[in-house]
Amino acid sequence: MSKIKAVLFDLGNTLFKLGREEDWDWVAIHKEALEKIGLNIDEERLQQAILGIPKKILTEKGVLYGEIYHFHKGILKRILESVGCKDVTNGKLHAATMSAREVISSLQSLNDDALPCLERLTEKGLRLGVISNSEGLTIIDCERM
Repeated sequence: MSKIKAVLFDLGNTLFKLGREEDWDWVAIHKEALEKIGLNIDEERLQQAILGIPKKILTEKGVLYGEIYHFHKGILKRILESVGCKDVTNGKLHAATMSAREVISSLQSLNDDALPCLERLTEKGLRLGVISNSEGLTIIDCERM
């Protein structure tokens, strides 16, 4: 009889390919997200706006759970103001933030071997658990997958 009764998995980059944020094409992500809500911003202007955000803000620590929404919303506000968008309303910022999150979610996927591995462990009678420090919407997206 096995002494192992349960196995815990980390969510990000263990069960799911969440990717490394530093590898993402932030200009393409935001261009697609903004186009989805009707804002067509020249790629070069968008790149300059993103490059103009102080690194200290982009590498802010402790951005977890609901805070990441407000963090990303603040980043988008800076981008839109930098490219000269008028009428940057709370509603427009919310739509842009949610659109960007949808684009980012589309970059994430279940690892190929995750389900077969979980099924084998379950068949052996082991309890399974998932732990994560990912923020809430990422966890919800992963549960859907």
